[in-house]
Amino acid sequence: MARFCEDFKEWVEEKVERPIEERQTKTQEKCKKKKCKKWCLCCNKWFCWIEIFFLWVVRWVIVWIGKWVLYIVCRIVSVLLTLVLTVLNILGWPVKYLWCSLWGDGDLDKLPLHDLEIEVLIVDYDEKTRNPAIEADIESRIGHADRILRERARISVKRTGAIRRMESKALYKIDASGAGAKVSEYLKGLGLLLGRNSWRHLTVYVVYSIEGAEGLHLPLYGSVFVESATPETSLCHELGHALLSVGNTYHAEELKRLMNTPPDERETACGWPKGLPTLSRNERCTMRRSRWIEWSWVPIVP
Repeated sequence: MARFCEDFKEWVEEKVERPIEERQTKTQEKCKKKKCKKWCLCCNKWFCWIEIFFLWVVRWVIVWIGKWVLYIVCRIVSVLLTLVLTVLNILGWPVKYLWCSLWGDGDLDKLPLHDLEIEVLIVDYDEKTRNPAIEADIESRIGHADRILRERARISVKRTGAIRRMESKALYKIDASGAGAKVSEYLKGLGLLLGRNSWRHLTVYVVYSIEGAEGLHLPLYGSVFVESATPETSLCHELGHALLSVGNTYHAEELKRLMNTPPDERETACGWPKGLPTLSRNERCTMRRSRWIEWSWVPIVP
């Protein structure tokens, strides 16, 4: 919906505001060229002045006020809609959003290709204790994620910039084995958000190990964590969590589905690497409307 709001504002600027501005400029030039007839107080320019005033009123009252009022209302509705859908997700309605259930997202082959941009960081403990992750393996997993999402949802996974390294004793090993541990990891994520713009791309952190899981997603902070050695579809699975909703912990029951866990059973069931994990229509529809995807419906958050 946010994209609809932007398109409406651009349409008003292109189709209404710009022609009025051009007409106003031409009328002003036309008036300047006319010589004032002082005997009648420049009566030959009166109609020009009236037209300029009228165009000014139309532009500043109707175009500007109308454009911005409607745009702001549209964005407010978009924010409220996002909050409602987030609450529904928390209450256990993870991916079956209303429009996906009723209309779906059309024929997959005819859908435009959308981009998911990711930044990749390898987390080292310090200068001496280095993460054994190999960049070539990470590139391979990104390629697998791109292949799966292209085939199943018409979403391309693009890495922005080079794969970089960072030092963090807190993030080198992550504990996600219990509820308390997960809360602590979310608190750690606050540090990741500070000083970093998480708008429109996800950051993938390749850590040494994650206790209790092969991956972890903190979509509120635009962050996805994977172990340095995990099954090949794990990165795509964690990206799927981030794409599905703000606080998604949903897992599919069918073994061959991308959102099924554990990963080794998922890969065996789908016949990996020849066969690809599948997505339901609602999962595909929701992913394509994620806030991390360009042209999505969601307002700018966080």
